[in-house]
Amino acid sequence: MEEINIAEQDLAKRTFNISGMTCASCVRTIENYVGTQDGIETISVNLLAEKAVVTYKPNELDENAIIEFVDDIGFGAEITEDLVNVEKLSKTEEIKKWRRILTISTLLTLPFAAMMIFMFIPASGPREFLMKEVAFNVTREELVGFLFATPIQFGLGQIFYKKSYSALRHKTATMDVLVALGTSAAYFYSLFGIIYGMFVPEFEGAVFFETSAFLITFISLGKFMEARAKGKTSEAIKKLIEIQAKNAFLLKMDADGNVIEEIEVPIDQIRRKDVLKVYPGGKIPTDGKIVKGETAIDESMITGESLPVNKSEGDQVIGSTINQHGLIQIEATKVGKDTAINQIVKLVEEAQTSKAPIQGMADRISAVFVPVVVIIAVLDFIIWYLLFTFNVVPSSWLPPGSSPFLFSFLLAVSVLVIACPCALGLATPTAIMIGTGLGASNGILIKGGEPLETFHSVNTIVLDKTGTITHGKPALTDLEVHGTMTEKDVLFYAGSLESGSEHPLGQSIVKHAKEIIGELEGPKNFASVTGKGVTGDVSGKTVLIGSRKLMIENNLEISENMESSLIDLENQGKTAMIIAIDKQIQGLIAVADTIKDESIRAIAKMQHMGLEVWMVTGDNERTAKAIGQQVGISKIIAGVMPDEKAVKIKSLQNEGKIVAMVGDGINDSPALAQANVGIAIGAGTDVAIETADVVLVKNSLLDVIIALDLSKKTFNRIRLNFVWAFGFNILGIPLAAGLFIPLIRSLSGTTFTLPPEIAGLAMAFSSVSVVTSSLLLKRYKKPVI
Repeated sequence: MEEINIAEQDLAKRTFNISGMTCASCVRTIENYVGTQDGIETISVNLLAEKAVVTYKPNELDENAIIEFVDDIGFGAEITEDLVNVEKLSKTEEIKKWRRILTISTLLTLPFAAMMIFMFIPASGPREFLMKEVAFNVTREELVGFLFATPIQFGLGQIFYKKSYSALRHKTATMDVLVALGTSAAYFYSLFGIIYGMFVPEFEGAVFFETSAFLITFISLGKFMEARAKGKTSEAIKKLIEIQAKNAFLLKMDADGNVIEEIEVPIDQIRRKDVLKVYPGGKIPTDGKIVKGETAIDESMITGESLPVNKSEGDQVIGSTINQHGLIQIEATKVGKDTAINQIVKLVEEAQTSKAPIQGMADRISAVFVPVVVIIAVLDFIIWYLLFTFNVVPSSWLPPGSSPFLFSFLLAVSVLVIACPCALGLATPTAIMIGTGLGASNGILIKGGEPLETFHSVNTIVLDKTGTITHGKPALTDLEVHGTMTEKDVLFYAGSLESGSEHPLGQSIVKHAKEIIGELEGPKNFASVTGKGVTGDVSGKTVLIGSRKLMIENNLEISENMESSLIDLENQGKTAMIIAIDKQIQGLIAVADTIKDESIRAIAKMQHMGLEVWMVTGDNERTAKAIGQQVGISKIIAGVMPDEKAVKIKSLQNEGKIVAMVGDGINDSPALAQANVGIAIGAGTDVAIETADVVLVKNSLLDVIIALDLSKKTFNRIRLNFVWAFGFNILGIPLAAGLFIPLIRSLSGTTFTLPPEIAGLAMAFSSVSVVTSSLLLKRYKKPVI
């Protein structure tokens, strides 16, 4: 990926893949450490996407130095590839790693499960066998526990030790610290019990190697399920990548342009200006233009339009779309990362790596989360132990075979392992990844978490007119006959004369005439009368098309009936022209920028949703009001320059409105940048698309409603995720700490505690539940319009 230089600040920006993160505390650790190094301006780390976007001073340090900073704190970093890697998106390696750990730990934990069953069977042979002493007061049960728990603790569990060491070395704490503390406490206390019992036979310390073994196994299960769930959050990008063509038919040409060889090559070997053959039914291999042949192309995967688009020589084609009928040759104009499909993929990926402002709250909490949990665990142990020691709590509360120390100790271990900042760290990015992916699959490109979060609170929509509400191209809308000729004859003479003109209004008449009549006749003695119209000869007849002034200058009288029609058409915002043939006025032709079919429905739906809808345009007030009346907009700002559009947006914002601006042209860019959310119509200019926060690939205003609805659904899901993540810890930690023991005893007469291994399982599934919650967004259905 090339450096993005910000000249005025002399900065560069790079995206790095980050490995080894497990929770929100890891994110905070990396951001706090790397962000304070000399030469680093900003850093934003995304837990789910496993990426960091770093802005730095290239004259003070390079990418390798940034990688070393990340390595220093126990994580891995590498510069992202130009093209998105499907394997990384699918979390394939992460899934394989946790599957391997889970499989081994499960096999090593099976003996503990068997021993637990045997110990609950009264007078069983296996139980008696396990309780027999091997040597030095060590029973077979204790020996088996030690032999199987040790490889789990230090073999499979070393991942937690390594990350804990790196975190603590830099004075930070992550989830790995909690896991390492909890499992180590259980393991080493059990080991102490065996060793001390060898020298002091009367010592009856409990041995529970199974606790540390089950903890690591259950946490591995949670991590495995979490990795699988996270892999599913990127399915939208994966689908975009997978639909791309894999090979292309490259044509080798001689000096005269004749094909001398046709070879099939991988898509990554195509270069700009290569000529490629595309067979009917095949995928367009890359962006290009047709140099030979005609066809119809299915572009629905990009534009969402279900009908194929007719293409001929000179027309542009989009890579990965489907050539339906004709055999064509195309010249590659964009390849690799520059193609439209890869730009969309990159845009979606960047959106998914960005943070929503609400994530900042989770990051701040995670910064103090682990130290606070450790303090709670220590206090929990001390308080319960003292309560038993001073008989504040009667010994009858102790479960059979327990002691005040062991009871308090296990409660503290449960507190350590049930608390987890992972769910907090995943609450926002998982929902954003699903939300932006859903948007992309519906032709809506949302550039990150911030616009997604802002969009849900928009209450005012400002629409540009030309190219947004309307098609942006003039079209013939009315043809009235006011003479002796037929409508078809009038259209023939009008189209034939205008074929000599390059003016957009004239070309719209030519286009319509060709569609109705077919072949036209080229004009003779063609002349353009500036500001008035055109004249010329067609089939031996003198033809004039233009304004009232042109007719008056040629001594042609305009009837009252015609004048009335002219005024009506002009009041509708149309450009009306009179056509005269051989000194006789024969009719009126009106041309206008026509309204898109879906604009009226979309605007009505916006207003029904309670949105305040404005139209802003550089056109004159009469035309603007005519269009506004047709689409149902009464709040109109007309005759404004590009910079004035941004001023109007600012004035609405000063009134307390949250404004979304929809536009398509260069002149809309200042307003798009000023708006709280800028929305670019996909067929618009590159400048507008770059400036906007949201891009509507299908050029439809209906997608504004879908984007707004999707942002609301996504943000509500983020809120729900936070409620679950906070709620889990708010309820889980007190439960693990034994806070509810008095209440439970008063109701049932028994002492209920949460065993450490069950607490570990609950912790592991808290993250899975948040990811699953976000995955439910995939059931999203577009609003009915």
